[in-house]
Amino acid sequence: MSKFIENIHLKLPELFLKAGLKDITLSGYLSTLLLCDQRHNTREIQEHIKARLNLWRKLEKRNLKCSLLGGMEKEEFEELFYRYTTYLKELFRKPEKIKKTPEVEIISRAIVKGEK
Repeated sequence: MSKFIENIHLKLPELFLKAGLKDITLSGYLSTLLLCDQRHNTREIQEHIKARLNLWRKLEKRNLKCSLLGGMEKEEFEELFYRYTTYLKELFRKPEKIKKTPEVEIISRAIVKGEK
């Protein structure tokens, strides 16, 4: 899968050292989201779901390639893709379901910095 998913942030410290940069630092950030968290604005969560659906559609071919390399059958991926996009569309169309959905999303980010 690594040839399809480039974790360049993991390679940056080595590249920065090779480029002669100094004072290299790495900072990590973790974002969490619970759909049914009552503190969230439902409209904002709907927009997040819409963006997630658009991203899933955009990356369909890449995700299929990765899944096939990992041993998943094409039919299994197609069923997963259909179920997931249907699930997201349903949440977007029926926002009242958002506050009843205990889905947790966790995203990590890394920022690498170096000075010349």
